[in-house]
Amino acid sequence: MSIVNQTVPRALRALGYSDEQVNDIVAYIDTEKTILGAPHLRKEHEPVFACSMGDNSIHYLGHVKMMAAVQPFLSGAISKTVNMPESATVEDIEQLHIDSWKMGLKAVAIYRDNCKVAQPLSMAKKDGDDKKEETVGSGSDDGKIVIKGAIRRKLPRIRSSRTYRFVVADLEGFFTVGEYPDGAPGELFISVSRQGSTLAGLMDSFAISVSHGLQYGVPLKAT
Repeated sequence: MSIVNQTVPRALRALGYSDEQVNDIVAYIDTEKTILGAPHLRKEHEPVFACSMGDNSIHYLGHVKMMAAVQPFLSGAISKTVNMPESATVEDIEQLHIDSWKMGLKAVAIYRDNCKVAQPLSMAKKDGDDKKEETVGSGSDDGKIVIKGAIRRKLPRIRSSRTYRFVVADLEGFFTVGEYPDGAPGELFISVSRQGSTLAGLMDSFAISVSHGLQYGVPLKAT
């Protein structure tokens, strides 16, 4: 999931940018994953939008100094990760812990960028972001058009649904089918009386799987 921090447009407006300029800058960030080089942005305002990661980042000691400023007012340690660049060495990390200790911090947690196969926050653009998605069609022997790549048909925000009750042995439950405007099924919710059980978890996973299949065009009988 890719998002632009919602404090960015607020800060831009506070700095005097118009709504049109703000929209252009936010769109640029959403595409390029950085504010550097954004249209309309003045050079002197770039430090305002420094982040913990990326090409406009705060130095990792900045995190330590911020924690040190508030540590005297707290009885415990501070839960705040110090983001370090991928180029950080063992000696850099060792010195950071020494500096943290000298500043009076009770604990410090560090994360070195790309030290794991997957991480929740990444500033890098994914491969293929610069390539436009294309829908490729080709003729088949029966005259039909074959579309390469699944296309999801999302349900409207407000949709009709039907709820059905079922009983299997001593288990009672309900399943709700959300429908498209044309009446075709598009999602499935299953609620069983044994909430929190393994069976309830399996039913949730099953319903999500069926819902994705329906929205991506898998025939109901095949689903």
